[in-house]
Amino acid sequence: MPIFSAIQLRMDLRSLILLLVVSSGLLILLSTLSAARQVQRDALIESTLEGNQVYATRLAKTLEHYLQDAQYALSYVANHMEHSPEAVREATQRLQQQNHYFNSVFRVDAEGRVISIWPAHLQYMEGQLLNTAGNHAALTQQQPMITPPYVSKAGNWIIQMSYPIKDAQGHYQGYLGGSIYLHDGPLQRLIDQHPFQNGTYVYVVSVQGQLIYHPEPQRIGEFAPQNSVVRQLMQGNSGSQRLINTQNIDMLAGYVALPSLGWGIVVQRPTQKTLSSLDMLMQDVIKHIAPLILVLLPLLWWLARSISAPLERLADNSLDMGSKSCIPQLQAVSGWYYEAQRMKQALLLGISATQEQLRQLKVDAHQDPLTGLYNRRGLEKALNELAASNQCFSAITLDIDFFKQVNDIYGHLQGDRVIQTIAQVMREQAKGKDILCRMGGEEFLMLLPQTSLSDACIVAEHLRHEVERHRPIPDQPLSISLGVASYTSASPYSPEQTLTLADQALYTAKRNGRNQVVSSPPLNSEPNA
Repeated sequence: MPIFSAIQLRMDLRSLILLLVVSSGLLILLSTLSAARQVQRDALIESTLEGNQVYATRLAKTLEHYLQDAQYALSYVANHMEHSPEAVREATQRLQQQNHYFNSVFRVDAEGRVISIWPAHLQYMEGQLLNTAGNHAALTQQQPMITPPYVSKAGNWIIQMSYPIKDAQGHYQGYLGGSIYLHDGPLQRLIDQHPFQNGTYVYVVSVQGQLIYHPEPQRIGEFAPQNSVVRQLMQGNSGSQRLINTQNIDMLAGYVALPSLGWGIVVQRPTQKTLSSLDMLMQDVIKHIAPLILVLLPLLWWLARSISAPLERLADNSLDMGSKSCIPQLQAVSGWYYEAQRMKQALLLGISATQEQLRQLKVDAHQDPLTGLYNRRGLEKALNELAASNQCFSAITLDIDFFKQVNDIYGHLQGDRVIQTIAQVMREQAKGKDILCRMGGEEFLMLLPQTSLSDACIVAEHLRHEVERHRPIPDQPLSISLGVASYTSASPYSPEQTLTLADQALYTAKRNGRNQVVSSPPLNSEPNA
């Protein structure tokens, strides 16, 4: 019996030590996974917020240009329209059918009576007094305008654009108007051109807090001032934030105000959809770690027969695995016997690998996954480093010409090949100190430290020529437009404003016909050094 009791006692002690070691290992694993998940979670949320604001900004510019073009088409026809009934009917029909800006186009006299209207199924309204909110506003203000949303006689939520018509003496003769349906109309088709995934959607709100467009048609016309993003847009602010919306859903929203229209664009995505990929990533990490744990368990069982004190010290010091002092503290543990020394080495290797994974996660947070170039977070970090060292630099912004046509005709996989080709050409043309970024979509940026505006223009021109030589899609020409700006310690603007100047130069290059380099200021107006 005493022999049996001694054996039982030794087995209990061994089990206790093993339990302690395994528990410590699990704590390390949980701490690692928790820290990695938190880092990646924060990065995903911030990246989604930034991406939604970028999409909202781009969509806002597209929408603003669309409505400006529609207003211009309306004013052009109004100013050149002849006054005979046949000419008026032909003009309204041509404007409605050819430009696709409006669901209906109509000519109304100064009394509010419909002279001509198109499409044909609405011609029953000709000769009638138009009793709508849009008509009353146009007759009252007698100036170019876009109305707030209202319900038409046909029961559709619409906005109305109008342009006044005056005779040679300046007397008011009525107006030419166009209606745009807020659901199943040009506005929806314009927004649907942008590819959104994973629950992301867009809505448009007026400065009064009224929904102008929403993917749920029944909500168009609804007022939502209780929504914190809508309140920001009502104040004319742009930005991004996490919020609980009016449907009690946790959302990540990017929003942009359009003061010229009195509208705001919101792009938002459910937070749960954003973080769902993170759960899959954590499952993959566990799958890779599990075999290592299975390999270590027999070794831990064998080490449990030895004195527990060094093992306890190893476990205690390993709990704070994210600390810089963790590895030095483990190295200080005395492994006076072989088994303890092996355990110490295993923990050191495991924690080093964990810290490397955390470091790699931080690197990935600054890197674009498609091209390997810096993303916006990486650009912000590089720009801060340049500003801290007070270095002068030049910025080249570039945009792939007609990239949307490539996606529409050849698909997104071929579009990705084009983007990767541009990134590769940028690497080939760059020097070791140059900073290469993908800003999102087809937009790229190069920061050239210690480079003058003229030298940067030469680099941009070489880059433009080199891109023209590539054909990632056979028989499909490839070209880019580039904007260049430079920053020095004597510049009257900040490094961030330098990027804005380069963007403005890029837009000038695109307006001037694309496939060219434009600098800000132009080289022929650059001050002498």
